[in-house]
Amino acid sequence: MPIPPSDGGYVQYFGEFRGHLHKIMTYDPLDVEFDIWELKTDCSRWFIRYHVNLDAVIAAFQGIAWNLRFLKFSVLCVARAEKEEESTLVLFVAGKAISFSLNNDISKKLCDLVPCDKNEQYALDYQCWDTFQYIETLFHV
Repeated sequence: MPIPPSDGGYVQYFGEFRGHLHKIMTYDPLDVEFDIWELKTDCSRWFIRYHVNLDAVIAAFQGIAWNLRFLKFSVLCVARAEKEEESTLVLFVAGKAISFSLNNDISKKLCDLVPCDKNEQYALDYQCWDTFQYIETLFHV
């Protein structure tokens, strides 16, 4: 399996969803424009699946716009849907989980997130390894 491209940037996200392995690299923690790389299903090479520009999120959420420009955001999940046009990016910004459509730049607030410890201030970011995919099951976990 080939090594994912790195080019000396920061790994914003590395994860799997519905059998697709994705990697997001940024070169500045404040970047709002980046590519989402995907590993081909035959594991032969990485390719750019999506190019993302979060300026639409800034426009939609004027109240948190300064947070996107001056605070770090985190990618929680690249959620691939059965229909390609329904695929989304889930972000953490300023205590909120935000869904961002990868095909039409529509964003919406999913929920507010609170720190686990009441004495903590909000962390600047959650990371993809702090989040888990929901799997419905009959088994007790």
